[in-house]
Amino acid sequence: MELGGNVKVNRFSEAVKKGLLLRGPVEYWEQKKKRHMNATVLVGCVFLLYCTSGVCSFFSEVIRPAGGLQAYIEQWSGAGLGGLGILAGVAAMFLMLARVIYRIFASQLHLWNDAAERVTVIKTYLALAEKGHAKEEFLAGLMNRLFAPASDGVVKDDLGSVGPIDAVVRQITGR
Repeated sequence: MELGGNVKVNRFSEAVKKGLLLRGPVEYWEQKKKRHMNATVLVGCVFLLYCTSGVCSFFSEVIRPAGGLQAYIEQWSGAGLGGLGILAGVAAMFLMLARVIYRIFASQLHLWNDAAERVTVIKTYLALAEKGHAKEEFLAGLMNRLFAPASDGVVKDDLGSVGPIDAVVRQITGR
């Protein structure tokens, strides 16, 4: 019986040592998760504010002074292609900036999720090691996951091809 108790003490001490070694990465990824969470919330609020202010500005500065939507359509019916081109250009610039802000939001959300997954991996391994269920081959997989390069978080296929230029670039690069 003494031998069995000694083995349990050795397993426990090994688990504690590994836990102490992995405490640094847990703290690092917890802080990283918190920073990305804050950035996600901030960029999400900026995105909502930008879109809301753009739509409100359009209605208050363009539609309302014209006398309503029907009057606005009648006003632009005689504008010709030049006037419609200017309107389309302004709308395109607004939408492009909205897309950039959204992609930054999606990037931060992705990095927040990645950091949370790494914390979960470490804590799961520590829980298994404490109970004596973790084997050395698990540690290799854990280290591979922890030190794998994190992607930059930019979600490349979030919207697909938005226009003809994106479609041509996608065909040329093969992505």
